[in-house]
Amino acid sequence: MINVKAIAYVQSPFKEKFGIPRQAGLTPSVPAILIFEKEYSDLDAFRELEGFSHIWVTFYFHKFNYDHFQSVVRPPRLGGNEKIGVFATRSPNRPNALGLSKVKIQKIEKSGNKVHLHVFGLDALDGTPILDIRPFIEEDSEHSASFGWTKRQIKNECYDVSFSQDALLEIEASNIPNLKNQIIEVLRLDPSPQYKETPSESFGMNFYHFNIKWIKTAHNIHVTQLEIR
Repeated sequence: MINVKAIAYVQSPFKEKFGIPRQAGLTPSVPAILIFEKEYSDLDAFRELEGFSHIWVTFYFHKFNYDHFQSVVRPPRLGGNEKIGVFATRSPNRPNALGLSKVKIQKIEKSGNKVHLHVFGLDALDGTPILDIRPFIEEDSEHSASFGWTKRQIKNECYDVSFSQDALLEIEASNIPNLKNQIIEVLRLDPSPQYKETPSESFGMNFYHFNIKWIKTAHNIHVTQLEIR
């Protein structure tokens, strides 16, 4: 029997699975906070971590309903129609439901009796249990690495994102730093289901305390409203 303990939990603007990018680093302006359990909040445990720009975060996909092993998955970046071996992907549909992401450190601080580690670019749901963190070191980079099937991606990577006047006013009134750019980074990746394509379709996504509503067309995603939930 293998026992693991959560050392921290994520505070994230991603309040549902829909909208979370397929991997870390694709939304570099989106912040998150790793709030460490009191047991692991001795600042000595973080001594010299601020000298690193990035860390590896190991987490648990706590909302993923894993019921049986699936040997193949359909990666979104291939349009959701091509099957790839699960161990050749970053899919959450894995036997132990573990995630691994590289994120940028913003700051480390003590708030009350808990350490708060502020990061950017984490692809994790609000409330996600964190199992470990480790510094990203120079030896982690491999300049001669090959990247397999990811180099033949067929999905449009860069949608233009526009905003209605009402949406812009709601963003300004939110007082959330850099909110417009955060929304652009999330939506330009097109989080809508990839297994079907329609000429025009409406979607909504819970982000912070908003339900962000948008319309997707062939080359554009137009944000129509930020509705307070």
